[in-house]
Amino acid sequence: MWPFETLYIGPIHARGGVIYASPVLCVSLGEAFKYREGNGPWIDSYITCTPAGIFHEVRTNPSNIIAKYWVEGESKHNFCLTQFSSMFEHSNYPNQKSIISTFNKIYENSCTSNEVKTAMDGLFNQQDGTRSKIDQRVLHLSRLLRNDPDYNFSIAHLASAVDLSPSRLLHLIKQDTGVAYRRFRMWHRVRYALSIYGMQNSITHSSIEAGFNDSAHFTRCFSSFYGATPSSVLKSLEIYEVNSINN
Repeated sequence: MWPFETLYIGPIHARGGVIYASPVLCVSLGEAFKYREGNGPWIDSYITCTPAGIFHEVRTNPSNIIAKYWVEGESKHNFCLTQFSSMFEHSNYPNQKSIISTFNKIYENSCTSNEVKTAMDGLFNQQDGTRSKIDQRVLHLSRLLRNDPDYNFSIAHLASAVDLSPSRLLHLIKQDTGVAYRRFRMWHRVRYALSIYGMQNSITHSSIEAGFNDSAHFTRCFSSFYGATPSSVLKSLEIYEVNSINN
């Protein structure tokens, strides 16, 4: 994990559809997987890139290794992945062989967090310096939620902080992130709990520090995003690194 990016490589534990609050790149390191958005048709693919807020499903053999790469609004790769998902058919991504090869090398060589970050920057480097199209007021809200994940900000307080009416702020969050405010806030809390799990190795302590009532509350929220329990994912990880780069 990094402040604005997260990478998971391993088997898919999820069953059923999921909705993320950030774009996600999904790459198979073995056989093709089944993918669909909403109630659309199933397609066979090795790479998909799904925007935030889109209900989608991935089905694959439990032994197949899948890489999932999430990027937040502040990431310099956010715009690239957002464009990636809207410009190309799922079966015809540019540089597909290069992308699969890069993730395979990361998986096979057990790369460090810094080595992985360098590889991601190489794959999705923005030559023109294009920035995320997410409104700066939503990015400011993200920083507030990330810095105080356990604090229950009122929407009136947040709206005042960015000089908007509550209704306008709620609309802006939904427009730019694809999800409603409550789910957007919960996404930040889940990510924070994941970021400190690597240091504490305790789901209970991590979830409470992130503002959840208890580990059961965290498990429900985690499952609503990832379609699996945190224990089924975290306890099976061979490598769990958090890069503590300052925001």
